Amino acid sequence: MLRFLLPLLLAPLLSGTAARADALKGPPSLQGFALGATLDEVRGKGHPDREPGDDIRFVCTGDALARQAGLDLAPEPGMARIGVKLCLFVGRDGSGRWDTARLRFGRHKLLVAFYFTPRSGDPATSERLYHMGAPFAPAVFDDLAEAVTSRYGAPDVGETVPIRTKEGTHRDAKRLIWLGLPYGIVLQEESSGLASGALTFLDNETFQALKRQAKDGTGAPAVAPGTAARSMNLLPDSVGLHGFILGAPLADLRRQKYPGTSPGDVRLICSGDALSTEAALNFPPGEVAGQIGIKMCRFYTVAWLSVREAPLKVAGHDARVVFFVTPPSADRAFSERLYGIRAEAKGAPFADFAAAYTAEFGKPANPEGVSPRDLMWLNLRTRLMVKDDPRDGVSVLYYDTELERAVDALKTRRSKSGADKL
Repeated sequence: MLRFLLPLLLAPLLSGTAARADALKGPPSLQGFALGATLDEVRGKGHPDREPGDDIRFVCTGDALARQAGLDLAPEPGMARIGVKLCLFVGRDGSGRWDTARLRFGRHKLLVAFYFTPRSGDPATSERLYHMGAPFAPAVFDDLAEAVTSRYGAPDVGETVPIRTKEGTHRDAKRLIWLGLPYGIVLQEESSGLASGALTFLDNETFQALKRQAKDGTGAPAVAPGTAARSMNLLPDSVGLHGFILGAPLADLRRQKYPGTSPGDVRLICSGDALSTEAALNFPPGEVAGQIGIKMCRFYTVAWLSVREAPLKVAGHDARVVFFVTPPSADRAFSERLYGIRAEAKGAPFADFAAAYTAEFGKPANPEGVSPRDLMWLNLRTRLMVKDDPRDGVSVLYYDTELERAVDALKTRRSKSGADKL
């Protein structure tokens, strides 16, 4: 009955674009149910929307009531084999039959599935809530986004992802992510092959440990939610491309030499420079990024007053690379700092990029359910993505998440100021 949920509930937690990785402070909760709570605590709390006289129960994998209500509460086979429990609320309908009982979230009621770690002799790991998920109609995405934002603030990631609809057409679906390692919330408008979106709350650290346990057998050690060592490879403190390190001041970027071989005069040209119009580096009038003073920079071969882009080698292939620089500011820690790098290589084999970045940074931090052609590495301040898009080719994205947060705040204030003048 709930099997249709599984592809959605394993939605990508740690993929996406620019992020600050600190929206969540501690384990997030849904209607008072916090990740890390015990099964007994959730049962004892009961349904938060029940009225006097309501008969609402919390049923789990293996419960007699689950069978009586005709519910197939079986996690996917690997997780079921190690003892993971899938639970949800049920209540009696007007005819006295058992039916699923939804939880109110914002202006809507959602069918929420709860996943608990296997029972063990260690109270720190036994039957702990590590995953909550709910499908929803794509039409209510904006309402749910507003509800999560009102509780946790602006998301760390706001992006679109290409999907194939149930009818077979291609479109871009909206996705928002809130992070606070090892926890995350993902809200995706729609998933490929399904006519539903998904809201996912996940302790990724525990989830990854359970995946290993399911793969290796029941002898694999359990992990205490939120306390074990990180299951992903963390990026080093300083990350960059060809020596262009995230967080470096613009003046340092300008002093660096072109890291390739090209005949002629190769220069780093940025928005607002003398040749920026010829290089098409100026933002269109009215675009917020230009209004607040963000700079885009690229390398160009200059001949007289003409310019030609100079590619950089990335994973052995020519790539179009752009550097993003924060606006000027009185705050020296923020002013004119490199906060983003984007490299695009159309037509290049994705496998070459996956192999090169895995060799340098180790296995990516992709949870189950993420496309193997959408890779990510991170630390508390940096996110690195390698993505393969059938339309746009391979792209590599680097972001300093703290600087990105500050830039996003400036964009938001500028947008609100402009709206007030309309």
